[in-house]
Amino acid sequence: MKVGWEYKALGECCDILDAQRKPIKKDKRVRGTIPYYGATGLLDYVMDYIFDETLVLLGEDGAKWGAGEASAYEISGKSWVNNHAHVLRPNKDEIINAWLIYYLNYANLMPYIKGVTVPKLNQQRMSSIRVPIPPLSEQQRIVSYLDSAFAKIDAVAKNAEATLNEAKALFQSALAKMMEPKEGWEEVTLDNICSIESTLVDPTDDNYNNLLHVGGANIESYTGRLINLMTAKDERLTSGKYLFDSNVVLYNKVRPYLVKVARPDFNGLCSADMYPLTPKKETTREFLYYLLIKKEFTNYAIKCSARAGMPKINRNSLFAYKASIPLNRKEQIRIVSTLDNIRKVLMHLESNLSRTLTECTALKQAILRQTFE
Repeated sequence: MKVGWEYKALGECCDILDAQRKPIKKDKRVRGTIPYYGATGLLDYVMDYIFDETLVLLGEDGAKWGAGEASAYEISGKSWVNNHAHVLRPNKDEIINAWLIYYLNYANLMPYIKGVTVPKLNQQRMSSIRVPIPPLSEQQRIVSYLDSAFAKIDAVAKNAEATLNEAKALFQSALAKMMEPKEGWEEVTLDNICSIESTLVDPTDDNYNNLLHVGGANIESYTGRLINLMTAKDERLTSGKYLFDSNVVLYNKVRPYLVKVARPDFNGLCSADMYPLTPKKETTREFLYYLLIKKEFTNYAIKCSARAGMPKINRNSLFAYKASIPLNRKEQIRIVSTLDNIRKVLMHLESNLSRTLTECTALKQAILRQTFE
């Protein structure tokens, strides 16, 4: 313990106002201007309020409590809080709100969490969390330093994210330009240039478990990120999985706005939510891939999947998509070569920027570690 510091349980240095909070089901909320908060932040706006002061909220369930994760946050003014966040009023004579939030978001609170299926930070355990409390003047000095340092780190992270978004926008612009219809191109529907040749595999088949299963695996998407191949039941097909080989383009019909498209370099087995699209002889696999990650196609897929429940594009709508393409394979190869080169640069840039974001997070934790340990 540092000289002049003491440790107190959270319940000793804060009033716990959990008894005043109250959940409102979504269909019962009356829209208004009062913030409605939950475990991780703002959820909605309602007509009435429970609290009218500056308080600290700490996730009870549905939050993250690991070291460096945003477990706690401050609210101010009129507000309504549901039953998924603890409501704390720090004793102003002992502890500053910002100091408490910095510590709670730095500390690993997982030892206080109970439950496996539904992890929860119950009130009894939450009240026992030990918090370092230096003199108020020192708290204020350190908080001012942390605010300044974190603002600079956040600026670096924000610039990195903005640069990455600009790079992605430039890639989509280049993609749209390269795929823009030109003289000699022909309009086709998707079923003219590709098909699903694989049959569904019965999961009870003896050979099922011997096949490479990627239904829950991660593979590379066009941005270089790893995408999750969701498992689900196709609404128009019997339960099962698709076999695919390295000649296909995998397209995930669920939540098309996520643009889950991939060119696997292996043979395998995917869920019925993944369409293994085999290009026909006049179309290269790589050209089909870029056609499917075009913003124009994504917008079409989103429009076709607009409905209640889980958005997904069905097979008929997918194959009905129209586009103008060159039927000359050499022209397709030329376009793909250019796009692959741009994509490689984007992936390299994304890797560097992702590293920057990771380092920003690590730097914050290092500063907090030096502060609290």
